[in-house]
Amino acid sequence: MLAGLLSDSLEFRSPTTTEIDKVYAKELGELAGLNVHEFAEGMLEAKAQIDHLSPKELVMMDTKIFKIGGKKLRVSVLETTKPAMPLKKMAEMVAAQLDQIKEEALDDMLLFVVDIIKEEATFVSCRPSAAKIVEKAWKATLGTDGTIVLPGVLSRKKQIIPALEASAKDEL
Repeated sequence: MLAGLLSDSLEFRSPTTTEIDKVYAKELGELAGLNVHEFAEGMLEAKAQIDHLSPKELVMMDTKIFKIGGKKLRVSVLETTKPAMPLKKMAEMVAAQLDQIKEEALDDMLLFVVDIIKEEATFVSCRPSAAKIVEKAWKATLGTDGTIVLPGVLSRKKQIIPALEASAKDEL
């Protein structure tokens, strides 16, 4: 239970974190005889080890389909303490996203590599239409490297999807 709480809340960094999460984590840590922070650090470190995963597994690790602005979008997040590791596989992850778009007849796929420590997300663009969606939602510009860094963005549920939906409403 403690592992689930800490993973879901990114050790209390995520905006989805509640005060009761912290209370329960403290109680569960005491019951298990664990230092909650050290346990969380170990979990997050293990989560950063991705070398054994294929590009498709990386982009499909934590993903959901949403209907936003009349478009069918798959929105994926890859949470890590070491974003350089997945980002060095960016070309392969872009190819995996393009395959997924074709396979599922999606309008687009959006991948966000979430840096748990820096508390920011890096959007990895797989095509111009995906970049346009993110640029509009965050009033940001795609870098020459095909990414957009979004400071303070950690949660698909509380931050990414609401920003995308608000941006889509602006078009209506």
